[in-house]
Amino acid sequence: MSFSTFNVASLTAPVTNAGQPMISSPFSFFLAAVPGTGYRLFRLTNSGGAGATLTLQATISSPFKAPTGEANQPGTSSTVDSSDGNILASPYFDGTSIWFTHVFDLVGFLTVRYGAVKVSTNTVATAVAFHSGTSDDFNPSLAVGLNPSGTSVYLNWAFTDAPARTATSDVIDALPAGQPIGNLIGTGAVYAAGSITSQTRFGDFSSVAIDPQVPGGTCAVAAQQYFGVGGTWKTRLARVGTCQPPVLVPDMRNDSLAEAD
Repeated sequence: MSFSTFNVASLTAPVTNAGQPMISSPFSFFLAAVPGTGYRLFRLTNSGGAGATLTLQATISSPFKAPTGEANQPGTSSTVDSSDGNILASPYFDGTSIWFTHVFDLVGFLTVRYGAVKVSTNTVATAVAFHSGTSDDFNPSLAVGLNPSGTSVYLNWAFTDAPARTATSDVIDALPAGQPIGNLIGTGAVYAAGSITSQTRFGDFSSVAIDPQVPGGTCAVAAQQYFGVGGTWKTRLARVGTCQPPVLVPDMRNDSLAEAD
């Protein structure tokens, strides 16, 4: 087995094509978030052959500040890892734009930044998302649904709010199809409330995927990490949007049915 490799200047995320079924495109894309600069957009050609080529299509100016600290927790000096500002969850290409999300520093608070790179013009539009004016928001992921009205976006992340005595909790918000990119501030639904922890590592689980059983991209399945009682790692799963009745899965611990947790 053989494959091509390419050196790039910073952590670079592969872009997933959106759609159910998945849309086709002549290129594969990769995207990097670069503190102080903005975004680097790469284009991969001949990905199925021996002559694969990775080209820097554009460096897009949209400066941001990398996180300068970790997430604060209530009642303890222990903090939670917030990553370094890179794109860690898969971006999605909707046929026109690449949707992405990552964390950055906004006046000393960890904040989610999301947006879309338009590949035909090498331009970007961004907005912020956070739970409250005192929250630290981190570990984001997103997914996009395609329908005749346009692209709908589901944004999933974790947060703490030390002044409000809120430990690690999970929140999800949505940008309806056809709505311009805008700030999502305090509008998300909290779907898991956690506890404080002495663990510092965080961020292994964050994802959103469009439910393929629901037409129009109106339903998504989210997974997000949080801390349970005693500071143990847990992952909450949730179906959000306009969905069919909740899917029940066997709980192997007591042989009953429960929503996935």
